[in-house]
Amino acid sequence: MSTLYVIGVGPGDPELLTLKAVRLIREMPVIFVPKGREDGTSLALSIIKSIVKLDRKKIIELHFPMIKTAGTNALSDKWSNLAQEMIQNLRDADGAFLTLGDPCFYSTFFYLYDRLLRLSSSLRIEIIPGVSSINASAARAGIPLGLAGDRIAIIPANYIGKLMAEETLDHELQIWSAFDTIVFMKVDRNFYEIKKFLMDKGLINRSIYLSRVGMRDERVIHDLNKVKEQDLDYFSMVIVRNKRNG
Repeated sequence: MSTLYVIGVGPGDPELLTLKAVRLIREMPVIFVPKGREDGTSLALSIIKSIVKLDRKKIIELHFPMIKTAGTNALSDKWSNLAQEMIQNLRDADGAFLTLGDPCFYSTFFYLYDRLLRLSSSLRIEIIPGVSSINASAARAGIPLGLAGDRIAIIPANYIGKLMAEETLDHELQIWSAFDTIVFMKVDRNFYEIKKFLMDKGLINRSIYLSRVGMRDERVIHDLNKVKEQDLDYFSMVIVRNKRNG
């Protein structure tokens, strides 16, 4: 019975990998790494290269399309094909699947989870948590995500255009008053809409823009009015602390 370790490698800084993650990556003969473009490279792989020798390992790159239509037949077939490829490489060896941040937090690995188990009922899957981009960003900004009874809202901002059009944020969630901390993830495509929303609700001065935290070109901008077009990045977020500390 083979074991697949699904390992969170953190947001970008190799020193944020857990000791368990490093040990397992060193031990595994087979390493699966996701990449967003078929002709691109894996960011997760680049993170571990500086701390783990990979010359004797079998590295298998898996193309995960960066699209939002997860329910389409074509994408479902893609997930099934990726799962089949992984099972074929796990028949005689254990392996590790590397994912950015934490595996249980918006990781595309879970599109494969059930498919892997259907293909091999004897496969053992163990999830190794990692530092999420939200934790790393809050630490970098020097702010708490929550204190005492605070409530936290996490919004995937790459879907927020539709939400705002339907006035979901404004009339149903009442997000500016219902939560003490608001995190908008992946804000690059909708940054200006989010900025306007925060200005309208009087929250602009309690908002921080962060991108590529843990990487060499990270950005931490405390004034959203100073965020320029070139600062916008897929690996970005806006954290809104809708409550003073204490």
